[in-house]
Amino acid sequence: MGVIDTTVVGVPDDSYQPAVRRVIQEARQFLLASVFIVDINAHHDLEMKIIALLRELGAASWRGVEVKLLIGSSEKNIAIGEACYIAHVFAHGLGVESRILASESHRGSHSKFVLSENSVLTGSHNWSLGAITGQFQDSVLVHSTDLAAYFRTLFIKQWDRAMNGRARTC
Repeated sequence: MGVIDTTVVGVPDDSYQPAVRRVIQEARQFLLASVFIVDINAHHDLEMKIIALLRELGAASWRGVEVKLLIGSSEKNIAIGEACYIAHVFAHGLGVESRILASESHRGSHSKFVLSENSVLTGSHNWSLGAITGQFQDSVLVHSTDLAAYFRTLFIKQWDRAMNGRARTC
């Protein structure tokens, strides 16, 4: 695969949430997010930064963008599994199509990327308060329609696998 006309920007912790919001707001055709942990627990996130990201996904869906959220979650860590399930249900309530890809019977997903038709944001950031404020994480934002098309094929394979496993879906 060749990638041409590409811009790459480093996205450290304090820039991650604004970068995600920008990708979501600029999406016109599709917005696909594959995130291992999504935790909207208000006890941990008093400013509701993660809820704000999910609301941005809902707003994109309302303006006619194809929006899908795939949450990797965990079958073995009950706290992660519970947090992700709550986020999954919350996202569904916002009009966001969501699936959880976690199962002991097949490999789950530890991916962390958000993509639109023009951009791919990928790296080590989960959607949890610790990941965007309390830990050192790194991601990159790549502006490239070619790379976005490639990541879209990866996402669709994960999405389909979530449907064929014991994944929870809304």
